[in-house]
Amino acid sequence: MPVTEAPIKTDGRRKYAVAENGFNQAEIDLLTYLAKGYDIPKAARFMGISKYTLCDYRKRVLKKLDACTQAEAVYQAVKRGIIQ
Repeated sequence: MPVTEAPIKTDGRRKYAVAENGFNQAEIDLLTYLAKGYDIPKAARFMGISKYTLCDYRKRVLKKLDACTQAEAVYQAVKRGIIQ
């Protein structure tokens, strides 16, 4: 599901619009990188954010998908059509 707005950078922080599926673009990007087999530090470098910030995103994604592991989160995201 596409997000309706691009990231907006204000005061050094990015704010993302939330898509209809309840995930913002950063969370979708994280799931996409995890699906490609990237680890958190590598995905963080590609996204241009701290690995600690990305770990927070991962926690939110796991909670939203009711998943216990990254692999399960990717599986659920694909199953629900959040990523391909």
